[in-house]
Amino acid sequence: MNSKLATAALIALTGCELIAGVGDLEFANTSGTAGQGATASTGTSSANGGSASSANGGSASSANGGSASSANGGSASSANGGSSSSANGGSSSSANGGGGGGGGDSTPLSCVNGGKGKSDCGLLANADCCASDLVTGGESINTAGGGTATVSSFRLDRYEVTVGRFRAFVGALMNLFRPALGSGLHAHLNGMMGLSAPAQEPGWKLAWNEHLDALDTGTEANSVLGCAGTNDGKYAQWTPTPDPQNDHENRPINCVNWFAAYAFCIWDGGFLPTEAEWEYAATGGAMNRVFPWGAALPTEFLAVYLLMSPADVGSKTPGT
Repeated sequence: MNSKLATAALIALTGCELIAGVGDLEFANTSGTAGQGATASTGTSSANGGSASSANGGSASSANGGSASSANGGSASSANGGSSSSANGGSSSSANGGGGGGGGDSTPLSCVNGGKGKSDCGLLANADCCASDLVTGGESINTAGGGTATVSSFRLDRYEVTVGRFRAFVGALMNLFRPALGSGLHAHLNGMMGLSAPAQEPGWKLAWNEHLDALDTGTEANSVLGCAGTNDGKYAQWTPTPDPQNDHENRPINCVNWFAAYAFCIWDGGFLPTEAEWEYAATGGAMNRVFPWGAALPTEFLAVYLLMSPADVGSKTPGT
């Protein structure tokens, strides 16, 4: 796995993945070689402002204002301080640890006890921000490498990871949480060996802990997540503390690098989806949609994009 740092500027974390169930093991093949796993990305693209990180270095563009980091070192382009298009008005991603709640057996750590950015997502502001949806498997014809990928069913976060959810993770880092050696591995792939292309997936490496150190003190976390050095932080959604007068807890967290995205998902109980899974969900699988809702150009009712102001996750009409 490529440990290259994905571009931090304007990166937003869309969410995490869970295995759909016993027997729903994934097969992803972007090169035509049977049995090889594909790369991973952190989430679907979202019609509502977040974006995706990718576990294998693919990239993603978005009609809505988040952007993407990658689980194998990829990056993403963004039309509005980041972006991503979403198959469900929300989105998700995960690398073996993180998000993907809603369909699991327990509440992800990022949503325990509920509250702003945890239990008030969606059009009516009353949905579980850690909810996940089943993505029925099939064949994707729009992989980054130009090939096809057969993906079995998996669960993906419905919404981008909110500032409120990520704030709980930053608190865990300040309390010295670090992922265990080898965690985050896609152990349900290739006979428990994980992804095998473009290289054998190692899971979390202890040397990567240094990339989390900038988030384990308040001052440094506020600088990094405040998008320091990027357009004067004008697109930052993070606030040093929850602020009722400038409420961002339901906004998609951005300016998150690959290591933080990977570690978040490990901590939260899911994992980053493969690039094949990400593209499969974002394009509607074999339907190969241009946008989650189809081929029609984005509108203010469908997406946050270009120079529109950021919006809360799930605040646009879900894709169909």
